[in-house]
Amino acid sequence: MRGSITRWGRTLVRESPACAAALVVAAFSWVASTGLGQTPGTQPASAPAPATAPASQPVPQPQPVPEPPPPPASQPQSAPAPATATAPATAPAAESQPQGEAEPALAVRSGDVVVFLGDDLTDTPRPTTTNSFPMLVETFLTARYPGLAAHFINVGWSGDTVARALLRLDRDVLSHEPDVVVVCLGLNDPEYLPFSEDRLAAYRKDLLQLVEKCKAAGARVWLISPPSVDEEKGRKVRIQRGGRPGTTDLQAVRYNATLARYAEATKEVAQQTGSGFVDWFAQSAEAFARGRQAGPDFSLTTNGLHPNDRAHAMVAASLLKAWGAQPIETRIEVGWASGEVKVSSHLAAAAVARAEINASGERRIVLQNLPLPWPMAGGQAGFMGHDWEAAAMCRFMLVVPDAPERGVLIRMDWPQGPAVHDEPVPPEQLRDGFNLAGTEALHQAKEATELFQLIGTKNYYHYGTWRKLALSPPKEAELVEAHRKLIEAWNSYVAGTERIIQNQPKVLGLHLVLSEAVPIEQLPTTTAPPAAPATSSQAESVAAAPGPQPAAVAAPAPEPAATQPAAATAPATTQPAASQPASQPG
Repeated sequence: MRGSITRWGRTLVRESPACAAALVVAAFSWVASTGLGQTPGTQPASAPAPATAPASQPVPQPQPVPEPPPPPASQPQSAPAPATATAPATAPAAESQPQGEAEPALAVRSGDVVVFLGDDLTDTPRPTTTNSFPMLVETFLTARYPGLAAHFINVGWSGDTVARALLRLDRDVLSHEPDVVVVCLGLNDPEYLPFSEDRLAAYRKDLLQLVEKCKAAGARVWLISPPSVDEEKGRKVRIQRGGRPGTTDLQAVRYNATLARYAEATKEVAQQTGSGFVDWFAQSAEAFARGRQAGPDFSLTTNGLHPNDRAHAMVAASLLKAWGAQPIETRIEVGWASGEVKVSSHLAAAAVARAEINASGERRIVLQNLPLPWPMAGGQAGFMGHDWEAAAMCRFMLVVPDAPERGVLIRMDWPQGPAVHDEPVPPEQLRDGFNLAGTEALHQAKEATELFQLIGTKNYYHYGTWRKLALSPPKEAELVEAHRKLIEAWNSYVAGTERIIQNQPKVLGLHLVLSEAVPIEQLPTTTAPPAAPATSSQAESVAAAPGPQPAAVAAPAPEPAATQPAAATAPATTQPAASQPASQPG
């Protein structure tokens, strides 16, 4: 009851401060008039102003407690099921955007605490280099909705089952007073053995109890089924059974058939409790079958069991769509012959610019204040390919209606050096629209990589505070106070990094260079028209959207350090190292 009143009060203060203040004043007036708040012989005190928590307030951390013991051989007894199931969560009002028209409702509200609970699929001990779906969901929402000051907390635990998650639910999840809980369990629950009705019934019962406890605490719940596995690739794969390492043959135990039953049970619990549901199993199984038709080497896993980057991006996009998130949209239309450029995005209405056409026939376009592409871990494994199912959530479309028949080469000039898309883009793709977000060149943008690193660093220290410090209190009395101060300092570091992330400009400066795909010794087939002279410098190019120039932000540190704004090119900042510094947990 007290938790419900507290959450109601917090929501009222956040969404209607004036109404909350009026209620407080009225309450104190009533107390003063009745004399209930006075001590005999004293004057009544003036009513204090209501206290509201700022959006950047650090998330409360769990107190140091021992690691949960492994579950017994038999599943723990579930608490009696509630009399009625709760109704589906009502979609809140859409977050306001800096520019443009109002967008559809987003299920995550500003100030929400979002907790990801799960097993190997959720656990992210190295967030600065890992494209796990909790990281991808957080980076997308941070880039796409810069005004959304939500707090994201990952409490995944490798090898977890629903029974183990229930044992640590109060300590690791409910202690944060979450507004949203995302649960992805079920991969380990069948124990990598042939299907058993008893194990499935225990899974369903425990999952129902877990969801009801979260909803009783006031959280909105989304369930994600475990994905399909690659049985052929996982003939001998390392697993955890009952908290102990082992190996199994996924094909011999027909694990996909078993996981299909668990996915269906997860869906049934979601329907019974009015929770959201994302069917990762069905989506991954369909994508795997489709991919295998294209080539025998296609896979959505790294070892037959654990999902690769594409599979994580797939379920992240599905969850974002279920929340009502809108895609990152940018359209750059270039007239090859005229040099005219039209740019539009979800940040602003269409603007007009020109392409500078030099003597060699290159079209050089300098644009500012474009939306960030979806921040992901860099490298060949990190960027989002054109055929990825998540590509629809990040559309950085280059359109050239009169593209030359030989195709176009694409180069992006970044401050750290040029990045070239490997293959010429055929004219038919350019006429329909070529998604630059599917190129590694775009994902080398310093603004996007730095945002990913900032979010990864914040999650790294939060993870270390929880797993390395809070769960391992010292036994020596002389170290107890120092240990407490160390946790407090790391929590302060996390809060400071969150403030840097919120203040980081979520816009991109782009210097795009297009050239006809011909040998360098040949002349281009198309030259600049005499009536449209080229501009002389980047400073004469028209910006793609109005607004302030992106500012450089220092590398993550306990206290943010702002620098002077950069010019037309992307800001030059110091990128945090992916390796662990000496002060980080091992």
